Formats: sequence, C-alpha cells, structure tokens
Amino acid sequence: MAMKDPSKWGAAWGAGVAASGAKWSAGYIAAGPAIFQKAAAAVGNWQAGVAAPIAATRFVAGLQAVNFSTVTATVNGSGQGKYTSSGSTKQAGYTAFAGIFGPKLANIVANLPPRGPRGSAQNRTRLNQLLDQVAATRGMN
Repeated sequence: MAMKDPSKWGAAWGAGVAASGAKWSAGYIAAGPAIFQKAAAAVGNWQAGVAAPIAATRFVAGLQAVNFSTVTATVNGSGQGKYTSSGSTKQAGYTAFAGIFGPKLANIVANLPPRGPRGSAQNRTRLNQLLDQVAATRGMN
C-alpha cells in the first residue's frame, strides 16, 4: 500500500473535519450524560495525575509553548465573536444567576456596618466583611 503524500494530510484532515460536524455532534450527544458521570467517578485519577511532579513540568512547558500570535488571532477572530454573542446566548443563565445572587448581595450590603472616613480601618473591616459574606455564597448561586 502506498503512503499518501504527508504534505496533503493537513488539507485532507481539515476537509474531513469540516464535513463531519453533524456526525461528531450526534456521536457526542449519543454518549449522553454518562460521559460526565464516568469522568466524575474518576476524579481520584485526575487528582493523582495533576498532583504528580511531571504534571507541573508539563503544565509549565505547555504555557511556555503558547504562541501568542495565534492567541491574538483567535481572540480577535472567533473569540471576539463568541464573546459578543454571549450577551444573547448566555443571557438566560445570567438572568437566573442574578435572580439568586442579587437578593443575597442586597441583604449583605444592607447589613454591613456604616462607612468610615476614607482610608480608615473601619472601611477595611467593612470590605472584608463584604468579601467574606459574598464568598460564603459561592456554589449556591
């Protein structure tokens, strides 16, 4: 069997991926919630993997290998489009969050001690109380 020209592999792969979006999404959805349940059940494996010394080395190497020109192009291209469209595509989720967190925040703010003079220890204490109380709501919003 003759090997295909490696210089054409990228284009062939790209064309295959471009033509397979529906097949990919159908396969992903067919796997259903079970793929997430299996991943959650294997959390110990993940923790052991990221705690291994080699994981830290690989993580840093990966960060150092980032081509920021590619990052810039992605951010200014598809990234910007995804970000701006999230104002409509993710609005329902944000509205649900605001409906839960908003009243909690209003209650926290209403029960803070009064502001003190600018730069005072009283204001630092007030800020820390705010931050601590907001942090306590994490995971429940």
